[in-house]
Amino acid sequence: MNRSNRVFALMVGALALIGALTHMLASIPPVLRAALENSMSILLVLVVLAIAGSAGAKCVLWLTGSRKSIDEDALHYYAAGIGALGTVMFLLGAACYFSASALALVCVAAFIFGRQHLPEGLAYLKVPGALFRLWQRSTIAVKVLFLLIYLVFFTALIEALVPPWGYDSLMYHLQAPRLYLQDGQIRALPELWQANGPMILQMLYAIGLAAGTDVFPGLLHLSTGVMLSIGTFLIARRLGGEGAGWLAVALLLGVPAFPLWSSFANVDVAWALFGLLAFDALLRWREGRSRGWLVIAGLMLGFSMASKYLALGLLAAISAAFLLWRRDDGVSRLLRALAVLLSAALLTASPWYLRNWVELGNPVFPFYFGGGGWPQARVDQLLIYMHSFGRGASVRGLLAFLEVFFKPEAFRTIGLERLNPLLLLSLLALVPPFRKPKRLLGSLILVQSVAWWLGSQQIRFLLPLIPLVSILAALALHDVTGRLSGSTTVRGLALVAAAVFVGATLFSNLAVVYQLRFLPVIAGLESRDAFLGRVVYDYHAMQTALDELAPADRMLMLWDGQSYYCDARCIPDADQAAWLNLTSIHGDHSAIAAALREEGITLLFVGKGDAEWMIAHDPTGAQAAAYHGFMAAFSQEYTTPVFEDDHILVLRMLEPE
Repeated sequence: MNRSNRVFALMVGALALIGALTHMLASIPPVLRAALENSMSILLVLVVLAIAGSAGAKCVLWLTGSRKSIDEDALHYYAAGIGALGTVMFLLGAACYFSASALALVCVAAFIFGRQHLPEGLAYLKVPGALFRLWQRSTIAVKVLFLLIYLVFFTALIEALVPPWGYDSLMYHLQAPRLYLQDGQIRALPELWQANGPMILQMLYAIGLAAGTDVFPGLLHLSTGVMLSIGTFLIARRLGGEGAGWLAVALLLGVPAFPLWSSFANVDVAWALFGLLAFDALLRWREGRSRGWLVIAGLMLGFSMASKYLALGLLAAISAAFLLWRRDDGVSRLLRALAVLLSAALLTASPWYLRNWVELGNPVFPFYFGGGGWPQARVDQLLIYMHSFGRGASVRGLLAFLEVFFKPEAFRTIGLERLNPLLLLSLLALVPPFRKPKRLLGSLILVQSVAWWLGSQQIRFLLPLIPLVSILAALALHDVTGRLSGSTTVRGLALVAAAVFVGATLFSNLAVVYQLRFLPVIAGLESRDAFLGRVVYDYHAMQTALDELAPADRMLMLWDGQSYYCDARCIPDADQAAWLNLTSIHGDHSAIAAALREEGITLLFVGKGDAEWMIAHDPTGAQAAAYHGFMAAFSQEYTTPVFEDDHILVLRMLEPE
């Protein structure tokens, strides 16, 4: 048994032992239990990454025709393996095989498939040594930046180790795979509309949920944040030198919300990682390494499209950028290469869109074409909400590209969401020389920016652009200062300025950890229930409401879509417009009350804060009219209060007279 096999066997053995101890010993002290559960979650991530990396390495090396693994290719190994695992799990789930045993079987099969490349799967074990060597040869300024980056990710690890609390995580990123596991299959869920979108990473989240750890998904997503940062550094270093690499990663981590985005059990960072690696694979193909890199670029683009509908904008961006970048190659050769790229991308992403088309009648359900029983009015209301962010797709809305930097309030969903103003250094790319990597980057950024401007102008949806803009800014600064006598000084000052913003990111995330008191629950000094009761605003009300429900009763949630901590008796309001939809369908309040009783609904769970948010994002006034009508009339005539706090109102339906 070689060293890699021994290390992997040790990891799996430790994981099995910790899992057995956690489940067999009922009276473990809370501090010890927390340590065991956290260790199990981290080990499970490492094991899954090792399996994904080894399987991905076999695929990448076969496609590129290479007989030798290169450490810098490891990101592609992990991304390819994660994408492949998620796709296979989805196909099994669509065939009605989605259970803990089915997921374990996929992992075992992937390990057997890639076992010869286990050293590549364990490439993350080389990272500490590589970082230490970088540290040794770095300047004082880079060492300070290095320390700040380390602390940023350590803080992100703390944020990822707490029980899930992010809104979207509790609405669908965790709820969807949990429902799939409960049903033993992947089926259409029209009322939880987000669960019908591409969910390649959530397939892997199901591994953690099946193993009894819902901390695993956040940790796995955080690992993609680490990979995205490393990828940004490596690409910028390859194109512009080590100084450009450090500047690019500092610009990326100077976005305050990046660690928090990474720590949530969401998919935004993974989506950005696939997009970045698609760009990197195109560069490698352009460098003449192998035609296989063109296929890998298509695979990464496909995995991105299998993560989020919004990645369809990336498909358009890469296609347009590709045509601009390779325009000197001749029409025939250009079209053949583009056909290979798009074929790989569309084949990889197609299972998700075909499933929606077959089961719901709309490949991008529920957007634009409805389907799944959604009337057009409901689709329109959802689109109104999505387009309520920013300044809109108008000539005046072009100011969004500046306002998003300096007036981010209209573009964000959480307070930390704002961009690093140093990303505007990318405008230096308008100064010659126009090198081909800069041309490709600029084209990608331009087309994706237009797609963002035409769609939902949320800062979070700019995430796939941020690493590309960071790289472009670093390269542009390198090119412009290369002709100045004091170029070293200018680059040094830019790096110091970027480090200041990384320090601001660290401070902002430490403030989150301190204010929300994450450490006690991680250390086992606070119970999970107590933590969630403090941090998740509807948790306490939800547990109170569940105590009021009989086994056969049901609870309709209004304006609140977070149902992960509820059970099957809860009906979440995933588009946060359920009352608006009921009013549209049934008309008067007496008909609505009769319809609710017929469905066995005895409690109404009203998210007052959520309703205010939706009202603020509805310029038509329909949400305001629905909410105020509900509170002033329906709640008074057809319900009686059970519970109320600042955020939630729980009402019991009255029996008909």
